[in-house]
Amino acid sequence: MNKLTKIYYISQGKSTANHLLNIEKVCRSGCKLIQLRLKNLPLTEVLITVQKALEICNKFNALLIINDYSNIVEQIPTTGLHLGQKDGKISDVRNNLSDSIIGGTANTLEDCIQLYKEGADYIGLGPLRFTPTKTNLDPILGYNGYKEIIHKLDILKIKIPIYAIGGIVENDIQPLLDMGLHGVAISSLLTQQTIEQNKKLIKEYE
Repeated sequence: MNKLTKIYYISQGKSTANHLLNIEKVCRSGCKLIQLRLKNLPLTEVLITVQKALEICNKFNALLIINDYSNIVEQIPTTGLHLGQKDGKISDVRNNLSDSIIGGTANTLEDCIQLYKEGADYIGLGPLRFTPTKTNLDPILGYNGYKEIIHKLDILKIKIPIYAIGGIVENDIQPLLDMGLHGVAISSLLTQQTIEQNKKLIKEYE
């Protein structure tokens, strides 16, 4: 299995139970790359939810990435880690997570270069457009922003899988892949669609 598949689901839900239900639905649809994104919850609740999410992902042979909470990933090394721009440096946690996939969030060319130097396995670059799923949104990139950053990374000969993120709809996927992006990180689209709709979408790109 290629762990870094083209379709990357970022979990959504009004409760941890909703997150788990949505993760299972997307896994049933065939998605093999899942990020559990929980914010502002007690550590014990996050740990319990991670364990349950991992059981679901293992059942469907999917890779689970945890947003933030490097201390939990250290306890459960079969998961990966994603660090936002304010969640710390990849280089600071890499020694304790040598076997884990670690990704980071970027908004600019400089962010991408820094993450590459820190040893990121992939980059989530965005946002493409406005998305209500994230507070304190970075400046919008749009298609032209992606084209410019990908072009400059090519000139610098920096090769790293990059996922577009932020308000992505189905019609965005192929144009973004055609620009040279590795894949797309999707939240609302996969959460809101049915299993059959998601199966069709995922099958088309995996």
